[in-house]
Amino acid sequence: MRFQRKLQLVVLASISLVFVSHDSANAEDQSSQTTESFALHMLVIDYDYTPYDYVCPYDYGVAVVRLNPLIRGFHPDEYTQPAESPYHYAETHRVPLKTFDDYQAVLDHIMRRAAERGAVGMKSTLAYRRTLHYEAVTKSQAAEAFGKRRGELTPSQIKAFEDYVFRQFCELSEKHVLPLQIHTGYVLSQSNPLLLENLIRDYPKTTFILFHGGYPWVGETAAMALHFPKNVWIDSNWLPTLSYHMAKRAYHEWLDVIPANRIMWGSDTLHAEGLYGATETTRQCLAEVLAERVTRRQVLEAGARHIGEQILRESALLAFPRLRQHVARRSQQRNQQKDQQPTEQPPAPSAGR
Repeated sequence: MRFQRKLQLVVLASISLVFVSHDSANAEDQSSQTTESFALHMLVIDYDYTPYDYVCPYDYGVAVVRLNPLIRGFHPDEYTQPAESPYHYAETHRVPLKTFDDYQAVLDHIMRRAAERGAVGMKSTLAYRRTLHYEAVTKSQAAEAFGKRRGELTPSQIKAFEDYVFRQFCELSEKHVLPLQIHTGYVLSQSNPLLLENLIRDYPKTTFILFHGGYPWVGETAAMALHFPKNVWIDSNWLPTLSYHMAKRAYHEWLDVIPANRIMWGSDTLHAEGLYGATETTRQCLAEVLAERVTRRQVLEAGARHIGEQILRESALLAFPRLRQHVARRSQQRNQQKDQQPTEQPPAPSAGR
């Protein structure tokens, strides 16, 4: 365990975090100090309180586009909150929205504006409520649902609309360089990552990031990353706190079959305390795995350090092309803050008798 104790890594958080205290006047300063204290450089935050704003309220964070509200945009009545309604968005930004073609143009407008305002990716948690199998339906099939209330539609018509729109997300992800994070696992068979095979195969230039390691299908998730070596990343967020034993097994198995720079981590928590706990748990879990691989002579100690740095930092920079500029900006800010800090003067000698 000597190596495990020595493993000290600079960490880049790569997954969703929403601070409960976001509306507190001094929450930003307090949270910034907290992230500094355990070596978090940047957070990718699913900041859903203002879903189409994308300007993160924290200088150490960047936003992703939450897709869930947009997939059900066949009728304005689907929305009770104006903030998440694409119809309200279209009205606010003076974009026409009367036809299905208009709706697709609004989606493009949202993603383009998000990228311009600093967003680095897209995020879907739709597996909590529907299957991950998105079929290749035609535009005319999807258009049947547009302009109709939910009560006027069959389940198959609603699914066809959602399937088509989600595939539009995949196209827009590539177009605007916004990698697509997808919740996988946990919600029984409808969230099995293997259900995404047809989608990933159809969009080879879209970057897909599979959340939670697909728990409990961690082996299936590894197979997906193995068979799609150019555009699938595994995100282990939540896994070490959900099942520490499974997380260790997963890290070992993933490192057997895919490069370390295709594995990343995150907290998937709602508050700073949870972020701290997830960070420490992930570091501990990964350090144990790497120490075991060093002990078994599967990797040298220097190689293990490199693997740790890739999983905890470099993989996210590779998966999110827009993230690197934010990290550079944050580093510059931190250096400027250090330069502006007054130099402590030694105390004046006390007068003695």
